[in-house]
Amino acid sequence: MEEKVELYKIRTLEERFSATSNFVRENWNVLANNLLPIGLPLAVLVGLFMQYYMQDVFAMMADPMAMAAGAVNINWWAYAGLMISSMLFSLFIYATTGAILCKYAEGSLTPDTKWADLEKYFFPIAGKVLIQLCILILIIAVLSVIIGALGAVLAFMNNPVVMASFIMLFTFAFIIVFIPVLSLMQYPIYLEQASAWQGITKGFEWGFKYWGSTFLSCFLGSLILMVCVYILSMPYAIYTVFNMGAGGWLGYVLLSLTFVATLFLQPLLIVFMGFQYTSIASRLSCDN
Repeated sequence: MEEKVELYKIRTLEERFSATSNFVRENWNVLANNLLPIGLPLAVLVGLFMQYYMQDVFAMMADPMAMAAGAVNINWWAYAGLMISSMLFSLFIYATTGAILCKYAEGSLTPDTKWADLEKYFFPIAGKVLIQLCILILIIAVLSVIIGALGAVLAFMNNPVVMASFIMLFTFAFIIVFIPVLSLMQYPIYLEQASAWQGITKGFEWGFKYWGSTFLSCFLGSLILMVCVYILSMPYAIYTVFNMGAGGWLGYVLLSLTFVATLFLQPLLIVFMGFQYTSIASRLSCDN
């Protein structure tokens, strides 16, 4: 019998990649059996709304003058559907993978773990992650107002280059600085049953304290994920080029397959960053 992956252990970057591979190999059937039944229909639904969205994008690109004149009909209902379905899709992946990590940390995850076993973890986790999202949206809104106010002050200088440079640099700095915070704040919910706010505060504390290793882990993990998704989306990209974005059932199928691939790949990044979180926890435990 394959040895279980130790969750709380100080690991290097290479060891975190190896631990993620071992964890997925050990629990691939649990991940697949619990992600597919609900995640697959959600992926297909996101693909449907994205197809309508892409057709509008190609219509705008083909005739920007008609778009400016209002002659291109925009499917606003498709945009709303895309936003809602994408949010549900992502929330489902995060909450399901988080529930699996939670049971693994408790030592109660088995190859026979079913959705009924994860349900009592899933909904509390989903609710807390959703609360975190709302808090982040509020924080971003406040920061946007501050940036806008500073931009308005700079506008009086009659130097649009300075204003644009300020906004771009501030936004870039904000993203770079807070990536580690955003990538860690869900794990207190997954592994410690913490509240949404406790997850955010611990994300801030640990994300800044171990900014370098967390940023590198998040950057490399996300880069690998994006490359894999882009490779898998190439058939759809080729199809749209030869069909000038005309749509069609084959385009819908190819686009949906991209989101199905995300359904399998996104949990790998979640697990990988989970090992970053537990590595920090183990290091702090040794220091104390």
